[in-house]
Amino acid sequence: MVYLERFEFKLIISPFLSGNGGGTNVATPVIEETSLSVSGGQISPNPHTHNLTSHTHGLSAGIGSTPVTASDFRVYIENIDVTAYLMAQYNGEWINGEGVYPDIKIGKDYDILEVASDMIAEGKKTQADKLTSSGYKKVQITSEHPFSVTLVNYLKYSHMNR
Repeated sequence: MVYLERFEFKLIISPFLSGNGGGTNVATPVIEETSLSVSGGQISPNPHTHNLTSHTHGLSAGIGSTPVTASDFRVYIENIDVTAYLMAQYNGEWINGEGVYPDIKIGKDYDILEVASDMIAEGKKTQADKLTSSGYKKVQITSEHPFSVTLVNYLKYSHMNR
């Protein structure tokens, strides 16, 4: 930890893209009627034809975009719910649909080292240690509706202490 200066991230929430099956729409071909008559064992007109009117099959796109209507976002790192800690960093302001969080105008990001410090102050040192230990971390962002998310991670080491 002595060498670590920053361990922060941003979330970019965007519309949910999904396959919608794609393919052609149903079209019904129509065959024009031809009237025939039989006289003296002969069919008139002979030969005769049946014409098929032209028809088209519409093609639907294979990818659909669902606007973000999600709310009640939760953030977990290594199965530890850090939502309340991240909300506290911004006076309770939280993810509220599509956009970049925290807001770019604020100029800072969700700070995991601050979360760990708050956890230690609450007597949750084991969880804080799990967050700050070396190695990959599983990050989960959940909501009750579909959305897409990009996690932008900032990890900076001290240059003097390397």
